[in-house]
Amino acid sequence: MREQLGLPMPESENNAQRSQQSSSSRRRFGNYELVRRIDVGGMGEVYLARQRTAFGREVAIKIMRSDLVHDPIARQRFLREAEVNAHLKHEHILPLIEFGEEQGRLFFVTPYIEGGTLAQRLQRGPLSLSEVYTLFTALAQAVAYIHRRGVIHRDLKPSNVLLDRNNDGKVYVRLIDFGIATIQGQHADAPLTLPGNEVGTLAYMAPERLQGVAAVSNDIYSLGVILYQMLTGQPPSREQPRANLPEPLAYVVERATAERPEERFSSAEELLAAFEQAYRASAAAELESERRQSAQRATAQPVPRPQAAAAPRAASRPPASPGQTPPEVMTLQRSEDASDQSPYIPPARPSSRSAGRPPFSLSGQGGFAQEDYDAPTMDLGREALSGASGPGGKFGNRPPRRRKNPLLALIFVTIALVLLLIGGLLFLEGPSLSTAAINITPRTSALSQVFTITASLKAKQVDTAGKIVPARVLTESKTLSQHGTTTGRKCTLLVLDCKQSVDIVDQIRLANQAKQTLVNQITQDLQRQLQQQNAQQVGDIVFSDVDEKTDPPIGVESSTVTVTLTEQGSVEYFLLGDVRSLVLQLLGQQAKQQLGARAQLKTTQIGKVSVQSVDNQGTAILKVPAAALAQYLFSQDELESMKSHIKGLKVNQARTYLQKLPGVDPASVSIHLSGGSNDLLPDDPQRIQIIPVNPSSLPSVQLPSATGSGSAKATATASPTVKASSTP
Repeated sequence: MREQLGLPMPESENNAQRSQQSSSSRRRFGNYELVRRIDVGGMGEVYLARQRTAFGREVAIKIMRSDLVHDPIARQRFLREAEVNAHLKHEHILPLIEFGEEQGRLFFVTPYIEGGTLAQRLQRGPLSLSEVYTLFTALAQAVAYIHRRGVIHRDLKPSNVLLDRNNDGKVYVRLIDFGIATIQGQHADAPLTLPGNEVGTLAYMAPERLQGVAAVSNDIYSLGVILYQMLTGQPPSREQPRANLPEPLAYVVERATAERPEERFSSAEELLAAFEQAYRASAAAELESERRQSAQRATAQPVPRPQAAAAPRAASRPPASPGQTPPEVMTLQRSEDASDQSPYIPPARPSSRSAGRPPFSLSGQGGFAQEDYDAPTMDLGREALSGASGPGGKFGNRPPRRRKNPLLALIFVTIALVLLLIGGLLFLEGPSLSTAAINITPRTSALSQVFTITASLKAKQVDTAGKIVPARVLTESKTLSQHGTTTGRKCTLLVLDCKQSVDIVDQIRLANQAKQTLVNQITQDLQRQLQQQNAQQVGDIVFSDVDEKTDPPIGVESSTVTVTLTEQGSVEYFLLGDVRSLVLQLLGQQAKQQLGARAQLKTTQIGKVSVQSVDNQGTAILKVPAAALAQYLFSQDELESMKSHIKGLKVNQARTYLQKLPGVDPASVSIHLSGGSNDLLPDDPQRIQIIPVNPSSLPSVQLPSATGSGSAKATATASPTVKASSTP
């Protein structure tokens, strides 16, 4: 056996005889066999037991102490603990299995948790930041839940937090012990807890508890103390200074444990939000600190680098100091790369080592060579520039021009005119004077398909590539008070005088009546809003009790009682307009794949949307039948491009070209020529006319059958489960 609440189990027997003796020696308590006592508290004893009618299932059973059987206050408090626990359903609160009375002693049964308590875990020292986040977040969520149900725990401490380790290795929080829990905003009931006689643990008790005030601030203070202890391993003490926590976490602890209730967090949700923000900041700071330490360790032991020969240019660059711009590296350019504004740098004279080979220059490329710089200056006069060089290098006069024969020029002009006349005649009889009228019909196609579309709560807009439309949640809350007479009886011990009082049966009865009315009203309102938004519902409406108050409380003497219930209904939906938009885009994509980029939808039909399935995350799979007629649309630029391609071609060549175009119906191409050649199209595109003609017959468009697909749920089913419990 493993441990429960930190107390060790006795060692298992090794032989059948001792096991049989141990089994026979177990004490039977009603439907349960008590294996061993786990713990003793202020009101009861907790045993590990086996439930006989559940195949020997291990459970934890809390039995009222024998010395308190005849104590009416103790019985009332024990009953209150079981009553409150029965009405709470949360993953981080230990549920109630059974409540009853056996041998004159009240008892209730819960699941048996083997992981021990948070107090036992804290005995080994503080938790890591990630462990604190996991456990404290779950605990705060549980406290926020009971506050929403109007319950104040008033005894939050590590020993009342069980740690349940599942098979996956994760640790889950289970909040227990509602023995002194009470209703929010009221003083503790006088018969149970008198001012100055508060029940609880002083280290985790808020200051206002000493005056008997029961409020949310009680549990906020206790949560702050528990958070400090989880981070440091010790609860805060007035005698010792508080540990040095990261500033964000220190702020959360200080505010949660403030002396005045109004200075604390107003709710467990606000405390949880502040803690999560502080955790992220502290985790980021811790990660940054580790990164800096790693960097410092890396720089403390530099890795030697292989030494390479420094290049002359790199060696000439001085190192730049921090905050300064490194100086530019100045290099000499080749003469052909230099601009006109570059300063002139005379070329170096050839040395003796380079004698016999030409120096680097632009000679031969319109530039100067070395001998050009060394040549003497010469003065060339006007006569030298206008004259020509004669024999002996002297400049002489230019020779006189020869006159042209005018008769020869006349002959050339005549020949040109004759050729021009012949060309004109050929032009008049050629295809350039003909015209062409071409009729083409755009291609059409009938589209028909049942589209599978996903409606997701994570999507923010329509996603054509993923075929996803956004899903949304519509919420409506209503409050109703139900009034009725009481059926309870409250009698004194000495006087046989019983008076009417509020019983839990009265509360449940009135709460169920209010719930049924609120469910019908919320259902009608949600359906009306969905219709106004042209939306379709996904699944059923989910109802939950937001708040429930009983006036006067249970156990108070009164002939009447009023139960005020706040009910909330939520439903998932998607907009039919989003589905239609997505289907049209998908049809448009199909049309372009079949007909070309300029295909357009002429007529469309979209059938009824059906919801096929919905998973746990609210993602719905939809089936949408759709059909459309698509037709290619020619643009003016496209028609002009056709003319440019077929000008001057033979009729058969032009027809073949047009029939191969993606948007043209091949059987519809007809070419009519008038004037000129009967086989060649005009060379001038302006003499070619291409006329798109609407198709004489269109393919039939039929909506596909969605046989086998589920039908969409269009209305909510107003059949809520009858409430079996209510908040005390």
